[in-house]
Amino acid sequence: MISFVSVRFLVFLAASYLLYFLVPMRRRWLVLLGASLYFYCCAGVVKMLFPLAAGAVAYATALRIAKIQGGGKADVYWRREPAERNYLKLLLYMLYFPQILQGPIPRHGRLVPQLTEGHPFQYRDLCYGLQRMGWGYFKKLVIANRFAMITREVFGNYASYEGMVFVVALICAAIELYCDFSGGMDIVLGVSEAFSIRLDENFRRPFFSRTVAEFWRRWHITLGAWFRDYVFMPLAASPRLIGLCQAARKRFGPRFAKQLMTVIPLAAVWLLTGLWHGTGLDYIAWGVYWGGLIILSNLYAPRIKEWNAELEVNPESRRFRAAQTARTFSCFWSAGS
Repeated sequence: MISFVSVRFLVFLAASYLLYFLVPMRRRWLVLLGASLYFYCCAGVVKMLFPLAAGAVAYATALRIAKIQGGGKADVYWRREPAERNYLKLLLYMLYFPQILQGPIPRHGRLVPQLTEGHPFQYRDLCYGLQRMGWGYFKKLVIANRFAMITREVFGNYASYEGMVFVVALICAAIELYCDFSGGMDIVLGVSEAFSIRLDENFRRPFFSRTVAEFWRRWHITLGAWFRDYVFMPLAASPRLIGLCQAARKRFGPRFAKQLMTVIPLAAVWLLTGLWHGTGLDYIAWGVYWGGLIILSNLYAPRIKEWNAELEVNPESRRFRAAQTARTFSCFWSAGS
């Protein structure tokens, strides 16, 4: 694939943009499809076989489910959306080039109508899109790359440094990671906005979060929403888990059963989140780390409220909020170390 921070990408984007507005409006989605296929093929023609096959399987499966359900919707199985009956439109949804590398993870019902309806040229959208792209490039090329120079030097020559240097380097690594991901998302959203296509926001100032759960509601927002809708909620509502919790309620009491109803889906979500980032044991450990923190914070939330009341602590005071924010950042920092 073409790197977002290359001249080649800017040339590709300019050519795609001009061609998009030269063809008739009802055919403009085909330009996006062609551009997306070319963008993906730049990583290797053979690699195109996987998305083509995955799209064919998803297309055929959705149509089959819709037929069995008598024309119903899902996501087709859950009757949320109708089955997509145009394979090329489904392929465009899967391969839409701005979001293929870093997301956000789009929802079919919100994205496909924007991709396929065609948009007239909007000078305002072009200006705003270019401005957001510029801000994204600034984050990646100026901020993230400058902090990367520090982290590479310290971690690449760790025997030459000691003490507070590593603390500073770890903070720099956290800022570098955030600016790299956040800057990439700004570029993605800016590119789409130039086409008058709105993608979902994916970052919302996560370093200002007061809890780890809030942090992940602000960082990679669409990934968390996807796991909530397709892993957490189905597990929480599954008959087997409900039966298990009912048995636990009889033996251990309602409080334990209620906690079990949350802990099991959360554990599954964070194990899969770790595997989503990579298949090594370090990624599994990363998922266990964050899942464990969120589970513990949920389990002890009532007790912490009681302690705050006993100690006459005001949870909404500036100092307390600042301490919570610092604690959450330290958790993120520790995960990176």
